[in-house]
Amino acid sequence: MPTVKELETKLITHEVISVERYSTLVKRLDRMEMILVGSAGTLIVGMAGIIVTIVLKGVWHDEQKTRC
Repeated sequence: MPTVKELETKLITHEVISVERYSTLVKRLDRMEMILVGSAGTLIVGMAGIIVTIVLKGVWHDEQKTRC
């Protein structure tokens, strides 16, 4: 049967390992969050560019038709 001192040592070791794993997990999640936010921003800007292009082409084609 383990002694109190042995159990305390095991518990402290477990706590230290858990803290390290948690900090690593938080860093990875922060990185993933930044990648996700950057990707979403890129998609939004890209879609806005496509919409603006479609609208402007429609306006430009309408102007060309009225000139002829």
